[in-house]
Amino acid sequence: MIDALVCGLPASFPNKREQVIYEMATTLAHSLWVPQGLYDRAVITLGHNGVTDVIALMGYHTALALTLAFYDVPTGAVGLKR
Repeated sequence: MIDALVCGLPASFPNKREQVIYEMATTLAHSLWVPQGLYDRAVITLGHNGVTDVIALMGYHTALALTLAFYDVPTGAVGLKR
């Protein structure tokens, strides 16, 4: 699973909850729309609050990644002098 994720290949998770979160994240990151089947499975598996939590966490981590990329923060940086 880890090798597939690192290489950008499709991954399969034995846990239904993990699988739907993975599918949500990859779909939202790479597409402009969510298929009805995925929407239905996500709402059934996570509930509307869980779906919103996943989306909010993705937004937070995306904002963090974009900020680090903009300021070209090196891997393992311990902090910046103020």
